[in-house]
Amino acid sequence: MNAMTTRPGRDQGRPRVVLAPEIAEIAGSVRTRLPDLVERVVQRILTEIEFYRDRKVVGVEDLRASVGSNLAAMAGQLTTDQPPDLSAPRATGRRRAEQGTPLADILHAYRIGFAEFWEAIVEEGRRSTRAPPQTLVDAASGVWWLIGEYTQELTVAYREAAAERLLAGARERSAL
Repeated sequence: MNAMTTRPGRDQGRPRVVLAPEIAEIAGSVRTRLPDLVERVVQRILTEIEFYRDRKVVGVEDLRASVGSNLAAMAGQLTTDQPPDLSAPRATGRRRAEQGTPLADILHAYRIGFAEFWEAIVEEGRRSTRAPPQTLVDAASGVWWLIGEYTQELTVAYREAAAERLLAGARERSAL
């Protein structure tokens, strides 16, 4: 497996990437089925998370677009040897903070998306003749590391935007 990785305490400061030719091929196949995967994730989020059922705050199209951009970025990341592009989780974190979405609900939605994404990777891996089961096992730690990076970026962006909202509200109250 050709994956460059870093481990805690080693290679600090070096961007970590996840790439194995077999995983890249599998991720590419998952990308072609992205619309179905996005719809599956959206339906699970709407079923499992009460906040998202109130469509006045986060509309279904907004949710679908966010899920789509995050999953497309994740699948794309598995097909490149570049450091992760964290713009999708950053945008999601900021937007949801601006909408007043509870962080716990956003993280729950992310877990649903990642679980479905990993299931699609495993499913495609089972169909692939190039990816033996050991390849998926080896790739799992890299994929879960990437999920951690996405979650962390979302959380940081959310907290920054929430702090900006609080500050703007305090300024407005002070001006009155």
